[in-house]
Amino acid sequence: MDEVLERAGSLAGHRIRRFAPVGRTELAAVLSGARVMLYRGDPGETFCLALAEAQAMGVPAIVQPLGSAPERVIDGMTGRVAEDDDAFATAAIAALRDDALWRQWHLAALATQGGSSWDAVAGRFEALMR
Repeated sequence: MDEVLERAGSLAGHRIRRFAPVGRTELAAVLSGARVMLYRGDPGETFCLALAEAQAMGVPAIVQPLGSAPERVIDGMTGRVAEDDDAFATAAIAALRDDALWRQWHLAALATQGGSSWDAVAGRFEALMR
């Protein structure tokens, strides 16, 4: 894993940045400048706020089926749920290079993941409790 992170860090000259985890106050600023969110996921994670917010802001995401990550991305529509490391890398490269694909995923994320009011979200949550 260290080798992968070192290689990712070396891509800064190509305008690719890797961020350490950031707090809530910094998250919106980081995501507002992002083209894609690359996040494998974590098996113990039950809700990934960063992925939910990225998708709501129209940032496509590439994830793997770990923890709650696949629940945040509509595979092939708002990003990719990659089954393995090779598929993850392929999808990441596609999202970074293919402007038409990026725009398709970006617009779909905005249309399907964002725009719900707090009242609408609360109503859906309450309906689950009934």
